[in-house]
Amino acid sequence: MIERTAGSTAFHAWDWLELQAQAHGWRFEPLLASVDGEAVGVAPLLLGRRHLSMEARVPFPYVGPVVPPEHLTGTLLALDGWARENRIVSSRAEFAPGVSYPAEAAPRARWDVHEDLTWVVDLSHGSVDQFWRGTRRSVRRTLRSAEQRGVVVRPSTKTEVCQWLPPFFDEAYGARGLPSPYPRDVGEAIWERYGEREGVCMLSAWVGDQPGGLSLAFGHGETLYSWAGGGFRSRRGDNTGTALYVHEILWALEHGFRFLDEVGAVDEGVSRFKRAFGAQEVPYLVATRTHSPVWRQVRRAYRLAKRGRERLSASPYDAAGRAEHAPPRGR
Repeated sequence: MIERTAGSTAFHAWDWLELQAQAHGWRFEPLLASVDGEAVGVAPLLLGRRHLSMEARVPFPYVGPVVPPEHLTGTLLALDGWARENRIVSSRAEFAPGVSYPAEAAPRARWDVHEDLTWVVDLSHGSVDQFWRGTRRSVRRTLRSAEQRGVVVRPSTKTEVCQWLPPFFDEAYGARGLPSPYPRDVGEAIWERYGEREGVCMLSAWVGDQPGGLSLAFGHGETLYSWAGGGFRSRRGDNTGTALYVHEILWALEHGFRFLDEVGAVDEGVSRFKRAFGAQEVPYLVATRTHSPVWRQVRRAYRLAKRGRERLSASPYDAAGRAEHAPPRGR
């Protein structure tokens, strides 16, 4: 059903959601949306505990109901009722780029809607030459520099994914003052399900005989979703991140994908990096709902108090500090 429904992504697959639930200690609820007993779509939820409450929120985009436009309002109303019955405090449903109907359907179900951003490289031309024409000159120059420094990118092995992925997450989250939410065996879990699956891109960068970084992306339909990747911080000077990104894009072209979705926007530095490769900023919709009236008032009071504190302590450095400690997404 997921494959046949518009708006589905690589992150709606059962095995992906099950893997993430096991990795984070969440509860996976694969809910089915139906009308008069006939299935019309799915509404997968990953439930995690936050303080004393249970919430349906995940740290990667696009996980939300996948139903035809005419059934989204009813599905969100049903989700609200299910959440109340199961004492879920709040939910966050996200929709793939290009899915616009939640902007009208979600408010009718009393869900709040806002836009978030991702970066997408348009590969619909199917041409390597066209890709290079769309990049900045600095990309070729940086790639040549990486090659001169001995950087080699090749398909990942099981050992590389299993051993490199945990420290990669440690660095990515640690750079923003956060611990990695992934367990030490996350690489084994990824490889067990995806190591030899068609449409999955796993690349490793070596600098001589030293690990340089890795990249993992998952294909679905016409889009390759770049979940995680980049160079290790100790090898940033060798430009391993650029080498990995170029090879990921070339892999997507070789395997017939029309788009490469970078799965979210982290900060301005990452955005500048992606623009150099021809990536375009693309909005996607997010719907949120606080199901409990009591918690709705608590959250409102908290937001007002937080705004008051920020106004009192505002300085030229506040905005940069908040951006620096935002949870990492994608690269």
